[in-house]
Amino acid sequence: MLEVYDPLADIWSEEPSMPTPRGGSAAVAYLSRLYVFGGEEPGGTFDENEEYDPTTKQWREALVMSTARHGLGAAVVDGAVYVIGGGKRPALSVSNVNERYTITFQQP
Repeated sequence: MLEVYDPLADIWSEEPSMPTPRGGSAAVAYLSRLYVFGGEEPGGTFDENEEYDPTTKQWREALVMSTARHGLGAAVVDGAVYVIGGGKRPALSVSNVNERYTITFQQP
């Protein structure tokens, strides 16, 4: 589920849900779009990433990470998204920054 809070109106509204429900994912906002990385479900962890455009209210698949992981962090620095930490399973974690994505957009 994706919900948006408008602090000026003090209301929550619901947006279209991600195509792939997941927990333990990381998200960043960049140039008016939302990016969601990794995550997990009872069947395993994800290497898939998704991009949400609130203008069109559409989700699309984004570049796949080199390894599936959950419990990760993400930050945007100088036009690139850095994915930090996480693990394939709860007992295995990663401490280094080992993913970097240059953000590019497809025209609708």
